[in-house]
Amino acid sequence: MPKTMKIILVGIKKDKNMLVKYDSLKVADKVLAEVRRIWPSKLDGVIRCFANFREQGYVISVHSAKRGVISVLFSENRTSEHIKTYLQNEAVYDGLTDEGVKNVKLFQPKCYVEAAEYIVKVLQAGCL
Repeated sequence: MPKTMKIILVGIKKDKNMLVKYDSLKVADKVLAEVRRIWPSKLDGVIRCFANFREQGYVISVHSAKRGVISVLFSENRTSEHIKTYLQNEAVYDGLTDEGVKNVKLFQPKCYVEAAEYIVKVLQAGCL
């Protein structure tokens, strides 16, 4: 893992009373592993967990000189095994904005490398 990448995991606690299915993080974990493998060493980002009670995954936010903070959320699609990404031109803490819902991209099941390359490319470019 590059030394400059900051990792913050927020929002998911192991609490039997929560409605979070930890099995649904398995796909996002595989995408995250690929993102961390190819992450550019000069790009700082923050990774957090998210759970909107339909999907659970991760959000990576970076500061862009062009657009301020941009974020990519990714998870397993709730109705299929596809990998789903959402892009937003802002920091994301508790779910999606309308903008994120409009900026959805799906990847075929098990296409972890392709999804990770797309996530890193978008964050590195600093624009949607």
